[in-house]
Amino acid sequence: MFKRIFTLSRLEFNTLPVLARNSKIMEEVGEFSEALLHKLGFLPHKTMKEPLVGEAADVILCVLDTLASAYPELSEDELGSLILEQIEKKTQKWKDVMKLRYDQRNSV
Repeated sequence: MFKRIFTLSRLEFNTLPVLARNSKIMEEVGEFSEALLHKLGFLPHKTMKEPLVGEAADVILCVLDTLASAYPELSEDELGSLILEQIEKKTQKWKDVMKLRYDQRNSV
């Protein structure tokens, strides 16, 4: 999946500069937040164009597109490996933080 997205991101007709791609991430994160609020019942008056999972996919695509633009010197495989390596590292850190929060809550 990474390879396909990176290939599309690097096509000659994808002319958005990296900072514009970053702005697009911010836009999509806002739409994701709105969809989450709607799903949780806080925006019952709104009609959403996309479900929450669709907005999540947009955020992921924009992040990967921006990374492909920010690291033009890396191949699709190198960038995919780098991302997976960082996800593994961050997942362990996240697990540690979650356990710490759990332990703190249960020690009171």
